[in-house]
Amino acid sequence: MTSLSRKTLSAALASATLTIFFAASAAPASARWRDDDGWGGPAAAGLIGGLALGAIVGSAASAPSYGPVYDEPAYPASCWIERRPIIGRFGQTIGYRRFRVCR
Repeated sequence: MTSLSRKTLSAALASATLTIFFAASAAPASARWRDDDGWGGPAAAGLIGGLALGAIVGSAASAPSYGPVYDEPAYPASCWIERRPIIGRFGQTIGYRRFRVCR
């Protein structure tokens, strides 16, 4: 498991935990948009939810970047084709074969 997927999985787990916690502790619905105790409850819920969402997005966005990964070297390899003799069983030259030689 890569570092980014592990962080994403832990952020999703934290988000699900917070969602379940707030859903279980929610007060029963009321037809009034403002309770007798004022704006304290909705403001606190919005603040906590915003902080949680900001922490999740921030942790996912701050994954370390190690730069691009190259399969080939950054410099061109110096390669050429050479003809090399094919030596027979008794030491005589039978023919020539092309070989790719790289430095």
